[in-house]
Amino acid sequence: MLLVPQNVIPATDGGKIGIYKPMQMLAEEFTVKALIFIGKNEKFDAAAYKKIKVDAVTAPVNKKDNIFSAIFNIGANLPFKFSKYYSKKHKALIEDICNTWKPDILICHHAHLANYCEGLKNKFPSILLILREHNVEYLLVEQYYRYQGNFLLRLFAFWQYKKTKSFEIKCWEYFDKVAFISDTDFRCFRRYGKTEGYTIYDGTDNIAKNIAGISEKSKAFLFSGSLGSYQNKINLYQFIHFIWIPWKKKFPASAGYELWITGDRDKQSVATRLKLNAEYERLYNICILGFVDDIAAVMQKAQFFLSPTIIGAGIRIKVLEALGLGCVIFLTEKDLDISAELKDEKNVLLYHSLTTFNNKFEKVLAGGSALYYNIAEQAVITADKYFTWNVFYKKLKKLFPPLT
Repeated sequence: MLLVPQNVIPATDGGKIGIYKPMQMLAEEFTVKALIFIGKNEKFDAAAYKKIKVDAVTAPVNKKDNIFSAIFNIGANLPFKFSKYYSKKHKALIEDICNTWKPDILICHHAHLANYCEGLKNKFPSILLILREHNVEYLLVEQYYRYQGNFLLRLFAFWQYKKTKSFEIKCWEYFDKVAFISDTDFRCFRRYGKTEGYTIYDGTDNIAKNIAGISEKSKAFLFSGSLGSYQNKINLYQFIHFIWIPWKKKFPASAGYELWITGDRDKQSVATRLKLNAEYERLYNICILGFVDDIAAVMQKAQFFLSPTIIGAGIRIKVLEALGLGCVIFLTEKDLDISAELKDEKNVLLYHSLTTFNNKFEKVLAGGSALYYNIAEQAVITADKYFTWNVFYKKLKKLFPPLT
């Protein structure tokens, strides 16, 4: 049985893919029932789940943020973001499903749904309870608080950070096992967790068979991600205004290079969120491409893939896809820390500042096709060995008891 916090079909972004792929693989080998928490009035196609052999039922909840629910959260035990998913009616539904269906294993995706599993072990001692943390939520709330300029919102965010951290650490104990998707998140768990913890990376299905050289690609850096995400917006905004534009102004080597931005259909909203106008886009070679149907083809076309993460948690599936496709990736320390398998100047390129960004860029250009190709080749080897969905699935199944 799976508890899922959103409708994941179609799997159009990294968060959905990270749930959809395990669900699809499990359904090939096991009988799978999924309880999908959808927004009120959201359309849901149960037949789409049937096609992948998943029996899906829905639990409608109000996921929208509003000031009144935030105020009412003052006296609640659950953090605001978590409380929107919880209702006694849905808890009773989960217990009814467990009573009638008697699942061997229950996998809860995200700590947002963890409160449904409090006390579940006492009622159904034979069920193996697994929490799959897609990111440690309190890290995201902490970062939001630190980057928030509005005093009242900052105060609210700090209170929610304390509340989220306290609850999330406590809820780990509701489960027999907790699986994290990055080394960074697992290190947080080791400081506080008392149950069994594991790191199981997300994956990619795209492993390149042929790797193109630098001269065969466009002179471009590619960023891919929805700017509807607070983290993505902050990360790309900071990169553009504190790395990209100064780089274009100061370093002659930047001439002719473009920054491609994909992920959102509304190009104007992207420009607005990044505080760009047509003049800025023209002067500094910033190209907002919008939503791209074949993102893999665009990733392989650009000379460099960009992951400018300064805030975030979990793992960026687009980085894993870029590795598998043989992209040469520029990333930050926060990205590098997600896995010990990412190594600077071996399979990725690490930058800390404008100066280090330019130094790594000029080093690759000076090294010519041989250095570029070697990094791209090692990226593919690393992805194939550590970051495929097949590798993920083998590790996930090791958490299961022998089933009869």
